[in-house]
Amino acid sequence: MFTIPSNILPILFIGILAILFGVKSLMYYKKLRSPLFGYFGWSTILFGLSSVFLALAYTLDPSSTALLKSLVTVSNILYIIALFVMYRIIWYLGFKKSISYLWMFIPVFILSSISLILDLVNRIGANYYLSENIAYYSASTISTYILAVLSLSIAVVGVLTIKEALEVNEKIQRTRIIVIGMMFLLSGLVVEYNFLFNNEENIALNTLFASMIVVITVGLLIFLVKYRTPDEHK
Repeated sequence: MFTIPSNILPILFIGILAILFGVKSLMYYKKLRSPLFGYFGWSTILFGLSSVFLALAYTLDPSSTALLKSLVTVSNILYIIALFVMYRIIWYLGFKKSISYLWMFIPVFILSSISLILDLVNRIGANYYLSENIAYYSASTISTYILAVLSLSIAVVGVLTIKEALEVNEKIQRTRIIVIGMMFLLSGLVVEYNFLFNNEENIALNTLFASMIVVITVGLLIFLVKYRTPDEHK
């Protein structure tokens, strides 16, 4: 029987919700052809898959160190790819008229590559284990701080999305985009807390993650409400 550690279970829930949210965003993208919804879709799906793989690492066979470390590595790679989408959104909302996306892509690629390499080297001798149904895992300090810096993009996307929403005239759509922005903003703050204060023993996030589940669930419910374009209201 599979047992999910108590501090990993909220991450699994958030991962599943993020994937559902991403799929719905892609449905809106297909309908509205708005690049922004496409970016929202792919980024949240990638973040969601990252969370799911992290949860699976401690659920399938925690005693298998090789499997656990492999799944954690996949989780980290998916997270980094999602960050690239975050910077694409930042470029799209704030800089597409002034600079090429490459000016953001290159430094992010360099920093994320350094972080991933350091993390892989650290993982060779890292100690991953379960104790009293709580998962413990270590990470390279430098790698963690690099990811913390790069992950600021999540909160920035939230702020830019809210700003973008204020320019939308249709009330339902404006509200929906504001909710999406708030979710990114709050998620970014939780991620920063995790990286900066719980990078070695990820055991104190249950309350924060529980709060995020409520926020994401409410946002998801609002987002799932059928959207009607202005033409459909006529």
